[in-house]
Amino acid sequence: MQMKKFFVLSIILTVFSSMCFATSSSYSNEYKAPILKTALNFSATYANGKVTTSWANINVVTNNAMQWYKVVKSKTNSSPVYPDDGYITAISDRGQTSFVETNPENGTRYYRVCAIMEDMNRYCSNVVTLTINATTTTTTTTTTTLTANLKTMIESLVTAFMTKLDAKYPNNISSKITFLDTLITKITTLSTGKYGYLFSYLGEKLQEQAAILRLQNALDI
Repeated sequence: MQMKKFFVLSIILTVFSSMCFATSSSYSNEYKAPILKTALNFSATYANGKVTTSWANINVVTNNAMQWYKVVKSKTNSSPVYPDDGYITAISDRGQTSFVETNPENGTRYYRVCAIMEDMNRYCSNVVTLTINATTTTTTTTTTTLTANLKTMIESLVTAFMTKLDAKYPNNISSKITFLDTLITKITTLSTGKYGYLFSYLGEKLQEQAAILRLQNALDI
């Protein structure tokens, strides 16, 4: 099992390296690239004809206030985001961290919450998959358990990447942030599935680096 995880990690290294210096893509809407935030700890369960969702309060290093929580659902996209996949409710109260959907349709649906900030950043939670029919439901969540050894390897990978990014964009914090946002979006698309927790941790470490850069930019360091 440990060898299999190391094999998966080697795939991450290959994919990550290919992403590092690819041409950054632009986005069709005004929002910035979605940022994976598994610390939102999103959950969704089905019982008695209702889907109950809940999450942790958004906590990020930023000078910008939260505008909305958007609870997102898709029947085709396993990594839905707002506004690309619409939303089933919008909550402006930062302290409200739950929502109940009544009479959800049968079938497999992908749920998550996105926190929308004043600066148009989108912090999106883990995804929960619900398969609902008249009598039963199956819930699948992505495990995020990692060994200390795997965490250390991923953290070393991020450190090496940031060194390359510093060399690519010396004294240009804005370009580094833009590059990281694009890369995090690509990593987010890989954060579902059997080994998604590896990509989720990688995404979180990259988000931490992006937050540090944003703080440096705000303080003009």
